[in-house]
Amino acid sequence: MGGIEHDQKDLQQICNSLKESIERRLKHPIFNEHGQTAKEIANLIYEIVYDPNPKLRYQTSAFARSLVADKLKDFDGEIFKKQMLAP
Repeated sequence: MGGIEHDQKDLQQICNSLKESIERRLKHPIFNEHGQTAKEIANLIYEIVYDPNPKLRYQTSAFARSLVADKLKDFDGEIFKKQMLAP
C-alpha cells in the first residue's frame, strides 16, 4: 500500500471505472427495449408490501426473470458478459 493518498487515488480510479462501466451497460439497447417505469416498479413494491405471504426474491418483469434464469445457468458469467458487451 502506498499510504492514504495513494489508496484514495486508487479508489477514485476504481470508482470512475465502475461508473463508466455502468453508464456504458445502461446504454445497451436491451435496457431500452425492456425497461420499466418507476410507476411499474412502485406498483410491484406496493403489492409485495401488502402480500400476506411475500417471497424472498422478486423479479420485476418477464425479461428480468429470464435474465436471472440465464444468470443461474452461467456460473462464471462469461455468457452474460458476452451478451452485455455485444454491440
